[in-house]
Amino acid sequence: MLALGFDKMFKGPLAFFWNDRSLPMEKFLSRDKELWGDNDKVPFAIRLFANAGKEYMQKYGTTLEQFAKIAEKNHRHSANNPYS
Repeated sequence: MLALGFDKMFKGPLAFFWNDRSLPMEKFLSRDKELWGDNDKVPFAIRLFANAGKEYMQKYGTTLEQFAKIAEKNHRHSANNPYS
């Protein structure tokens, strides 16, 4: 079996291009708005990952310091990787 596909990325933040159909993530976005409020000024991808982080913190008691340590480690590793 062979599977092929492609992904066309556009410059700038993620956007929705089709207004003639419902969004595949419509239920998720509705629930996200219920939990975290409506902030359309923040780009979609940033809201998505930031809210996932906030939910993770609430569920497991993770702190901002722990996330910062992970980010620092990842940045340190990427700075030494010519392919990152």
